[in-house]
Amino acid sequence: MKTVRDNFFLGLLFLVCAGTANAQWQATFGPTGLSFIRVQCFAKQGTNLFAGTQGDGVWISTDNSASPWTKVSNGLPGKSVIALLVNGTDLFAGTDSGVFKTTNNGTNWISVNDGLTDKHISSLALIGDNLFAGTNGGGVFLSSNNGLSWTTVNSDLTNLYVTALAVSGTNLFAGTFTPAYFSHGGVFLSTNNGTNWTQVNTDLTDTSMISLVTSGTNLFAASQETSTLPFSSRVFVSTNNGTNWGLATTGLPASQEITFAVSGINVFVGAYSNGVYLTTNNGSNWIEVNEGFGTSRTIRTLAVLGEDLFAGFYEGSVKRRPLSQMITSVESISDLRPTEFTLDQNYPNPFNPTTTIRYAIPHLGEDERGGFVTLKVYDVLGNEVSTLVDEYKPAGSYEVNFNASGLASGVYYYQLKVGSLAETKKLILMK
Repeated sequence: MKTVRDNFFLGLLFLVCAGTANAQWQATFGPTGLSFIRVQCFAKQGTNLFAGTQGDGVWISTDNSASPWTKVSNGLPGKSVIALLVNGTDLFAGTDSGVFKTTNNGTNWISVNDGLTDKHISSLALIGDNLFAGTNGGGVFLSSNNGLSWTTVNSDLTNLYVTALAVSGTNLFAGTFTPAYFSHGGVFLSTNNGTNWTQVNTDLTDTSMISLVTSGTNLFAASQETSTLPFSSRVFVSTNNGTNWGLATTGLPASQEITFAVSGINVFVGAYSNGVYLTTNNGSNWIEVNEGFGTSRTIRTLAVLGEDLFAGFYEGSVKRRPLSQMITSVESISDLRPTEFTLDQNYPNPFNPTTTIRYAIPHLGEDERGGFVTLKVYDVLGNEVSTLVDEYKPAGSYEVNFNASGLASGVYYYQLKVGSLAETKKLILMK
């Protein structure tokens, strides 16, 4: 005879099996209709999701891709959108015809190309009020007036074929490719908004870069070896702003192309023809997270949008998977269940150059899920200088270390947001 205990374990087994069955990638109503569409980039602005394509402009989803996406490309003369970037209420698109801006969710786009002598845009980045555009042959351009005008910022940038831009605090990194007519490639660093650049390639054995991303104080780079066919890409990581590099390929298959996405300390790789891989330990090793992916794995781009990881494909489809299904390691410092939302004062304070910040996400009633957490540091002018946490976390208590070695002495503010809850505190860096 079955007991209550037996029924409990049967029910628990059912829940585990059902949860496992649903723990996988799901197809969405992504941009469709043309077989040659490639989904090349994503952006999130409020509750709206945007996808840039090669072949069919920009598409929007207003319900987290629960229903078909809508094309919003009025005013975009070119159909190839390589990069999307959000700046407040403005959305910028980097295309093969220059930079375009919309202030109404893509209903209309306007050209913002004054001063852009190379309109083949490969990447976009933002530091404070400074907007940067990387180009395929013209180097890097800077706009300090929200795209109204642009100037070149290429001093000491010996390779003008910029494939990727990445930002860490006030540091701007440029990944460059190495075609036959350039003798210097790899990664370049600017600490003064592009006024000057320094090559940072020590131990970087491949210098034809195809993508860059920052995760906390770590910089990840993907290079492509072009001397043999088929092309093969490798991942490198630097923990000191590119001063030195090391290979980070354990667990990664050989792939022609690699794209990145970041959720806090967790880094995802989209490996062309091989699917998606995750590292939770700064690239020491990677694990496969391809459950439910299917046979088509021609990934063109990845992006963390809200609480989901989205993958865009060469054939135009979009898939997504909740971050909570893949990120299982929790850096909790307490097994106790907090009852209040708290942000502690950093310690030590003042500090030089590292400090620790503790915070707690409460269990709200029966809700065990926690929420999407952001913990960011700002200067006194309100400019974001560092993102310490940007990911889903279960309810619990946590601590994070902040390394301000690249910042000037002074007063800064750190702000914790979880859903509608927010708290801000002051910290002092004294060097």
